[in-house]
Amino acid sequence: MAISMNAIRNVAVCGHGSTGKTSLVEQMLFRSGVITKAEPVESGRTMSDYQEDEIEHKFSIHTSLMTLPWKDTKINVLDTPGSSDFVGEVVASFRAAETAVMVISAPAGIQIETVKLWRRLDHRDLPRVVFINKMDQDRADFQKSLDEIKEAFKITAVPLTLPLGQGSSHDGIVDLLHMRAIKAGGAETEIPSDMNEEIAAWREKLIEMAAEGDDELTEKFFDDGTLSRDDILKGLNEGMAANNFVPVLCGSAELGTGISDLLDILSELCPAPGRESEPLEDGDPIPYDDKGAFSGFVYKTSIDKFSGKISFLKVVSGVLKAGEVYNTRTDKKERISKVYNINGKSLKETTELVAGDLGAVVKLESVHTNGTI
Repeated sequence: MAISMNAIRNVAVCGHGSTGKTSLVEQMLFRSGVITKAEPVESGRTMSDYQEDEIEHKFSIHTSLMTLPWKDTKINVLDTPGSSDFVGEVVASFRAAETAVMVISAPAGIQIETVKLWRRLDHRDLPRVVFINKMDQDRADFQKSLDEIKEAFKITAVPLTLPLGQGSSHDGIVDLLHMRAIKAGGAETEIPSDMNEEIAAWREKLIEMAAEGDDELTEKFFDDGTLSRDDILKGLNEGMAANNFVPVLCGSAELGTGISDLLDILSELCPAPGRESEPLEDGDPIPYDDKGAFSGFVYKTSIDKFSGKISFLKVVSGVLKAGEVYNTRTDKKERISKVYNINGKSLKETTELVAGDLGAVVKLESVHTNGTI
């Protein structure tokens, strides 16, 4: 069954090197059922670090695309390198995404690439989520990290999760949106009574932020003193899309804490494609539209020793179907023999890609990176 554009989430996972981005993506794939085990980066067996140079050096060098199902959405995850040497890979992923997840190490705090990448996100006005990782490590301090984020970027940062313990005692999170506590592994548990006051204070701020995103919700909040869950989601969704605030989550990619909540936030709050028109090569901006003629752009090109040239693309309008012929901006015709969904090095054939979706085609000779079809 074809998925609609509104059910697609394109997410670039970014941050300074060694903040745990690839480990986080690995846990997302595991929690969504794409893989049966989350592998450590050191093993050389993660889904996203599959190139020989990445396996050798044990860190990301190339942006890789992962596709995972979560509830009623299809989440396309772009796992990006953390080193400034490969910033071109990161910038290309920002163009393909509607949301960025900025991963910050709780012990290390704000680092140089965090700041540089944040500025690039500001330049694109890209909505973002912050994930404070490594809450299980020594010197992890959630409140300190939150204060640093607010001070460094002069933003309204609103926690949507709180840690259950910090450092060696960390073993889960409290979800302020759904009012639940979740242990490592995903099992729900009782919210600790000694956190009730802290949770109530942050929950109130969360509701206030949701109310600020919509005049109708503001009036309802003043009348009733609170908002329903659906109203909270609506207000936060609108506020996030407008970049009025930044949701902050926390957890540990190593322990697998905070993963389900991150996936829930990406699914429930983050914008679908279509918020803005896409400026394509040598032409006027084209609005995202699942009807009409097909158009798209290639955001990345790679060479595989088995598949040959792989063009990673984003569909802007219409539907990309296998077997059809498309005119490119070079006035050449190419037959798309097959269309693929991607998970790392795994190419899974699909019948079509709808507007807003990410995927790949092979042996597209006349279109290169940033080119359009």
